[in-house]
Amino acid sequence: MLRAGQLRHPVMVQANTPTQDAGGEWGAAWADVGLAWADIDDVRGQESRLAMENQGYVTHKIKIRPFAGLTIKHRILWGSRVLNISHIDDTEPDFWWLDAMEVVGREGM
Repeated sequence: MLRAGQLRHPVMVQANTPTQDAGGEWGAAWADVGLAWADIDDVRGQESRLAMENQGYVTHKIKIRPFAGLTIKHRILWGSRVLNISHIDDTEPDFWWLDAMEVVGREGM
């Protein structure tokens, strides 16, 4: 059961929506899907190594309420930080755990 105030970080769920520029070239663009409130923890040390064995490199664990249609093809925008979702654990009825990797530099655009 989630306690009031536990999900204190507003995050934006985004989906990749390819767009075509004036020259006809296709490129990636990200569109906002919806706002969610989250609890976000940095993953360090042993926990990071264990997560890496299962899902690849993980820098953050995110707890959110169930979000309809959310997949690993979405990403999380947390302020100016971009977090790519690598795994979704939706086994709890009240909340989901997301494993995510922070994207740094041009890849985050």
